[in-house]
Amino acid sequence: VEVWINTDSDGEGSVGMIVSKLSNYIATVGESGGSMKLRFKQFFDGDDGAWETTDLVITNGKWHHVVVSYNSDAVGNNPIIYVDGKVVAITETLTPTGTRDSDAANDIIVGNYHDDSLTFDGRIAMVRVFDDVRSQSEIRADMFNPFADMDDATNLVAMYQFDEGTSTTVDNVEGTAALDGTMS
Repeated sequence: VEVWINTDSDGEGSVGMIVSKLSNYIATVGESGGSMKLRFKQFFDGDDGAWETTDLVITNGKWHHVVVSYNSDAVGNNPIIYVDGKVVAITETLTPTGTRDSDAANDIIVGNYHDDSLTFDGRIAMVRVFDDVRSQSEIRADMFNPFADMDDATNLVAMYQFDEGTSTTVDNVEGTAALDGTMS
């Protein structure tokens, strides 16, 4: 998952959901002085896995490009988190066990959790979802590019640019209309 964010605060309950599905999420985690960590959590049928950036990597009022690249097929895999095109150090806060929970039947929620309990506070621009583990060179090559200018859209499942205007429909510019969204 790849996204541009600009935070105004830590978000609801000091946790602002950037992108979530029922069995995983990427969120900001409030720390102090307008700076935050990022958290990625993946749910498993045993113990869930969670990772946070070791350092404060998000600053309120500044645009940041955030990517979580993760292969959830094996419980021993760790995500790679990129901020502004650079790999950042992470700390595993929960060690996963078992098999990854499926989220195939769940919608992607941008800016909140599925139960509306952890609202993101700020702006979210372009969201991309890939079905492969992205490399740093792939991320850097396209981080500033809209869909029409992407060097490599291979394995792109969905991309939301949020440039539709005043409609409540959010177009999946990747082209799969079944993955269009609704703004609420």
